[in-house]
Amino acid sequence: GCHLCEEARDMLDDIAAETAYELTEIDIRSDPDIFEQYRYRIPVIIINGETLLEGRIAYRDLARAFQPA
Repeated sequence: GCHLCEEARDMLDDIAAETAYELTEIDIRSDPDIFEQYRYRIPVIIINGETLLEGRIAYRDLARAFQPA
């Protein structure tokens, strides 16, 4: 029910056409601790354990996060 999360998921689907990755989605409502940690920050993109993006995410920023360093 989170439109920002849905937008991020759509962008991730587009990126998947060019870059292989494993996606793990977490419903923050399933765990009170996770809910408290992320409730005002969703969506949150974490890659290799590092929080890279959160909130309103632009496609260019998300695509850049998947580029090799």
